[in-house]
Amino acid sequence: MEREEGGGVVVMQRAEIDTRAPFRSVKEAVMLFGERVLAGEIYANKLKEIRARASETTGHAQSRIGALTAELEETKQSLEKAREEGNFMAHCMKSLREELEQAKKEVRELKAREFQKQPLDPEIEDLKFMENATKVEMKTTQTEEGKELQKKRYVKFASPPSLARVIISKDELLERPPSFKKTKKKPLMPLVGWLFSRKKGGHEGTQSEREDKVSLELSEEILQSMEVGMTFRDYNGRISSMDFHKTSSYLVTASDDESIRLYDVASATCLKTINSKKYGVDLVCFTPHPTTVIYSSKNGWDESLRLLSLHDNKYLRYFKGHHDRVVSLSLCSRKECFISGSLDRTVLLWDQRAEKCQGLLRVQGRPATSYDEQGLVFAIAFGGYIRMFDARKYERGPFDIFSVGGDTSDANVVKFSNDGRLMLLTTMDGHIHVLDSFRGTLLSTYNVKPVSSKSTLEASFSPEGMFVISGSGDGSVYAWSVRSGKEAASWMSTDTEPPVIKWAPGSLMFVTGSSELSFWIPDLSKLGAYVGRK
Repeated sequence: MEREEGGGVVVMQRAEIDTRAPFRSVKEAVMLFGERVLAGEIYANKLKEIRARASETTGHAQSRIGALTAELEETKQSLEKAREEGNFMAHCMKSLREELEQAKKEVRELKAREFQKQPLDPEIEDLKFMENATKVEMKTTQTEEGKELQKKRYVKFASPPSLARVIISKDELLERPPSFKKTKKKPLMPLVGWLFSRKKGGHEGTQSEREDKVSLELSEEILQSMEVGMTFRDYNGRISSMDFHKTSSYLVTASDDESIRLYDVASATCLKTINSKKYGVDLVCFTPHPTTVIYSSKNGWDESLRLLSLHDNKYLRYFKGHHDRVVSLSLCSRKECFISGSLDRTVLLWDQRAEKCQGLLRVQGRPATSYDEQGLVFAIAFGGYIRMFDARKYERGPFDIFSVGGDTSDANVVKFSNDGRLMLLTTMDGHIHVLDSFRGTLLSTYNVKPVSSKSTLEASFSPEGMFVISGSGDGSVYAWSVRSGKEAASWMSTDTEPPVIKWAPGSLMFVTGSSELSFWIPDLSKLGAYVGRK
């Protein structure tokens, strides 16, 4: 190590350290580097000012936070108070609702007591239209109300004869001379009868002769002479349903070829064919209007009912409610109401003016439904019983229940006679039961070949209700006399399924439908001796 005298630099090995004073004075440093060396001293006051302002800002923020905290606490208290008031109002509303329900219950009880004091109105009233379907349970007890309704139905028939007078013996039947109806409302039979005669090679005859030929009262002799007078063979599937209009000469059919066809029976012509390829078609019924029908679907995915105008082929309304195939459909003759039964084990009551059903009844089997001709009552058959309902008070359950002799097989068709005194029920096992619709007495049971679960055994009363015609599981057609309970006529067939069958209102003609549509009328050539006795 070396040291220089006067002492400035000390050399220690290879490192040199300058220990001299950097500047002789501050002035020399300022002159050399400028004022930057004194920045701390220059900006010291400004830094103090900034810190003072920051302190003031912090204090103001803390005071603002305190104010916001106070406001938040006040708002919280207001919300708590509002919540308490809301709970109080909810409690008050609940109390008012309970009081309202109690008042409604008391009003219903008062109305029920007043209704029991008043006599039943003989005319059917409008059904009460509700937004939601009313679910009711089936009742099994007969009430005094049902008895009053039966009395009322008797009055409507202008003192009908007793059951003993209606069910007369065969000897009395043969002793009665054939009567002749003088009504002029028979445009149906003269024309179709003339076509039948022309088919057989007979002469046309005069108009008066044709009217005389169809003026006979229906008897076993006339029934036995009936044969096919006209056939339409242009179907590509089986006919599944058909219906006559009550007041016009129209017939409508539904077929498995997804077509609906309208016929004018008076002229023996097909007026219109409408296809329903999208939805299919199963059951069809006329409304009171002769060119409007209600039909059910057969596509397996949409079980809605549809109101269809045959005039312009337009849907007027859809009726949605069933979730399985509709197997029964009946329209009320006096009101714009109809009833439907489905394999979903529900029976729905409808009004043609509303899309939603007006009532719902749950059943325990496949239902068969029908209105009577007056529209006062409707019947629901299933499980070996027929339940009778007042159409105005169906929600009270059946007013009467009729047994059909232990036949618990699936019900197919239930119908009333035109005068309402009789009713019939067909079942899958091939039984046709005829009952007194007032007393529920089982008058007779006819047996035919059973039908499959996919088919329907249909039967029909003759216009005066003294004969029953029915199909059979072997395709044959049978007729029985209600008076004697014996078979009156039969027509064999090689078909394997029962035909759809309907008797034309007020006419000596019935129609069958299978893979073809057949009109059955008396063969007048076989009735020469019988007509000669008149």
